Formats: sequence, structure tokens, C-alpha cells
Amino acid sequence: MATSTIDSNGQVTQVSREMDMATATMLKKYKRALVNRQEDFIIPFVNKAAWRYMQFDPERYPSLDVKFIPTATLGIIAREFEQKQLAS
Repeated sequence: MATSTIDSNGQVTQVSREMDMATATMLKKYKRALVNRQEDFIIPFVNKAAWRYMQFDPERYPSLDVKFIPTATLGIIAREFEQKQLAS
């Protein structure tokens, strides 16, 4: 039921199929936007900020070659969309 593919009886319904397709389309769009924001803004910002901290406070932040890998999840967006669909 959390993925909106089956109803409470365990049966797949037409409404749940349509909702699943709508959710998949919405999540693909949001994932593409999230990845673009992450690659174009978040990763360069975190790297530049880390280097500035290392540059101006070397005692507290020793100079190291670091690689940050930010991750994000779309699970909460899917749950919010499902709740909105069920409420309306």
C-alpha cells in the first residue's frame, strides 16, 4: 500500500495503477531536478567551502584531499504525493 500499487484487500485496481503511473512520472521529474541541482550547485559549493575553511583556518581544518558525495532521497516526496492523492 505504501507504493500505492495495491488496495487494502491486496488487489491491484485501476485507480492504484493510474496513481502509480502518476507517481512514477512525478518522481522521475523531481529526481532529474534533484540530480541537476546536486551536480551543478551542491557538490561545487561544498568543495569550495571546505577548501576555504582549510585555507583560512589550517589548524582547525588540516589540508586534506577530500571527496564529498552528497546523497538525497525522494521517498518523502513520494509519501507526500500519496497522502495528497488519498486525501483528495
